[in-house]
Amino acid sequence: QAAMQLAVDKAKEVGVGVVTVHNSGHSGAIGHHAMRAAEQDMVGMVMTAAGTRIAPTFGAESRFGTNPIAIAAPARKEAPYLFDAATSSVAMNKIWLADRGGAARKRRAEDASQTSEETDGEPIGMGYTHPFSLEFSIGLTVDPPDPPYVFSSSSTNIFGYSPELEGYKFFHTRPDVRCTASGLWEHCKPVFVDWSIELYVTEKPLTNAKKYFSELPEETLYFGGKRGECYTMGIEGEYISTCFASFGNGRTLVIVREFIDSSLTYLDKEGITPKQLSDTWFDRIRQSMLFIE
Repeated sequence: QAAMQLAVDKAKEVGVGVVTVHNSGHSGAIGHHAMRAAEQDMVGMVMTAAGTRIAPTFGAESRFGTNPIAIAAPARKEAPYLFDAATSSVAMNKIWLADRGGAARKRRAEDASQTSEETDGEPIGMGYTHPFSLEFSIGLTVDPPDPPYVFSSSSTNIFGYSPELEGYKFFHTRPDVRCTASGLWEHCKPVFVDWSIELYVTEKPLTNAKKYFSELPEETLYFGGKRGECYTMGIEGEYISTCFASFGNGRTLVIVREFIDSSLTYLDKEGITPKQLSDTWFDRIRQSMLFIE
């Protein structure tokens, strides 16, 4: 993000900005970085090399990288254009994550008996919104909710009591979502979100944020085996829970969960409230967390 912003600043001054990054970790979804330029009325292009993961045509061994490329451009009154692709037919992280997560393998085996000619037996929850960015961006993996849900980047400053934190969010929205023709979530406006779960990892001090919750009752929950302190506040059936869990190298996991506890029904099914469904997803995410330490 810093490199793209530097390129944008240079382009504003001289017309074109070119920035290279070396000795870096995984870049994450490079389309996200290209969009930072489009959001500032510029054309953004982002490319990165990768390890040898792709076999040549008819080849038996990997020789090429996936070498992703993304191009984004503003489009006046329409949503920005975004092209984001790699040279592989499947993301390597899907294979790694499915292989390392016993739950994912178990689900694939359990689901195999239900596989039909119309499906490929892909594990539950590993669909178009699966959050592979988590492992490389914030250092953990989770077992995501079953679709339908939305996965997007997110940020918070915990009611103004913490430094700005960058992370990711799972959430569900009612069908009344207003989107532009692009279909990109960044250009959609949910009319009503009935639950969300945000995940952040930071090395920044959170003393003031924790002090803000000191008057609230504390609940102890565990996240991937790590002890966390959670605080819940809300009014008229709408609640926000904020949890803090410490793990390796002085890092803190921050979880912000919003949910509704009311008589609202979910997808017109009586007796299934958004809070009950949110509880299910929240428990799955908590219990499946794997930290990269």
